[in-house]
Amino acid sequence: MAGTKDVIYLLTGKSSRSTFTFHELTLAEWFEKPIVTVYIENVWTNMRSSIRALLGKQISLFSFLNK
Repeated sequence: MAGTKDVIYLLTGKSSRSTFTFHELTLAEWFEKPIVTVYIENVWTNMRSSIRALLGKQISLFSFLNK
C-alpha cells in the first residue's frame, strides 16, 4: 500500500462492518493516501462509526446496483 497512489475501497454490506477493512483504511490514512470509495450498496447508516469517520472526508462514487 505504501507504493500506491490511491486506495480504492469497494463498500458492500459485509465490508462496511469489517474490522479488517477498518485497519486497512486506517493504514491508508496513516500513509496519507487518498481513499476513493465506490458504494456498491447503500449501507452508510449501517456501517461502523469508525469507518464512517475515516470516509466522511474522502471522495465517493455511487454505483448502487438493483438486485
